Amino acid sequence: MKNTGSFMKGLKEKKVECRIQGCPNHWYWSAEEQLMALAEGNTEVPRRMCESCFAQFDQFAVRELPCARPGCTGTWQYGKMAQLQDRIRGRTQPPQRFCPECEGQAGSLAGIERPCKLPGCPNTWTWSGRDQLAADGSAPPDRMCESCYQQWRQLEDKTVPCQVKGCTGTWTWSRTAQLEGKLADRPEPPRRFCADCYDKFKGLEDRRVPCRIEECGGTWTWSRMAQLEALVRDGTDTPPARMCPQCSSELSGAEDLAHPCRIPGCTGTWTEKRSAVFARSKSGAPVPRRMCDACSDRMDELKDEELACRFARYGCTGTFVWKRESRLRAEKSGKQASPPKKACPGCEAALARGMKDATVRCSGCGAFIMQLSEDDVIQVHLGHRPAPVGLLCPSCRAGAPPA
Repeated sequence: MKNTGSFMKGLKEKKVECRIQGCPNHWYWSAEEQLMALAEGNTEVPRRMCESCFAQFDQFAVRELPCARPGCTGTWQYGKMAQLQDRIRGRTQPPQRFCPECEGQAGSLAGIERPCKLPGCPNTWTWSGRDQLAADGSAPPDRMCESCYQQWRQLEDKTVPCQVKGCTGTWTWSRTAQLEGKLADRPEPPRRFCADCYDKFKGLEDRRVPCRIEECGGTWTWSRMAQLEALVRDGTDTPPARMCPQCSSELSGAEDLAHPCRIPGCTGTWTEKRSAVFARSKSGAPVPRRMCDACSDRMDELKDEELACRFARYGCTGTFVWKRESRLRAEKSGKQASPPKKACPGCEAALARGMKDATVRCSGCGAFIMQLSEDDVIQVHLGHRPAPVGLLCPSCRAGAPPA
């Protein structure tokens, strides 16, 4: 007894985990129980329940449950330990199992190799005898092979932006679709609509829209995808201004054209862009008259000049404007670019009126008296001489009839 007491002093009470998986509690193995186990030659720690699990275990009773095989009237026993284990794991419903007879039949059936359900995967999965028996003659289900299933478990559904420009919506790329893309060497998500854009897209149809060229009677197609983008981006269903395919082709085939400068004597050219050539071909407008770049630059250097009227010698104080284009034309003609001799607007108008009546006739008999020159008309206009009105020829002045 003395030796036994000394040996017990070396033993201490041990804290041991509950044998039920998932239970966080413990039970205590006393020093006396350890000594008794050693006396019997047992060195292994016994597997026991904690007090809480044992109390629940004691309340359970073995249950007879129906066989999971369709049409079978047999039963199987749902034991107290299995009920306790399921409760600790959080399972509220009993599992689906076969009765002993059906389990025996299932064990006698050989597994069947079936292809993985994912396109592109060369692997297979085994349709077990138990699953065959549970199918009760139905076709085998579509399943993943073990490799695909393990990859699938590691994936998560992803949120992907809508493919429509300007849309802030998203769609869900499922992990199954991700795995299928990976097997098909398409690791990036496809372009898809969000739910809202898809609903709008289904209500749209391609539209025929008139060509933006007024002279053209053709049309172009406004696709429903383009309509959806305009609706999402700008909130409008008004089509943009575009050319029909024929006009677009004609514009692509048009070429820049070189035309001579409008200034006489200039050998330079200016370029009519192909878009302008195309527009002119549609409208039927003539080629515009323009200056070459060199003449245009020279025009920028020149200025209009105000000059004295050419009849200043008669006392006219009017002026005329020598336009810069006229100066440029004089330069290009090869002549000395000296100011021209021109009348002011007032004198020009007086000449236009006076030269119509430049022939002076006798107011009595109508006989010719004289022909007025430009100088005569201007001097009459300026008041330097009277207007030749009411003049008589020599015969009329002498009182004799004209010969």
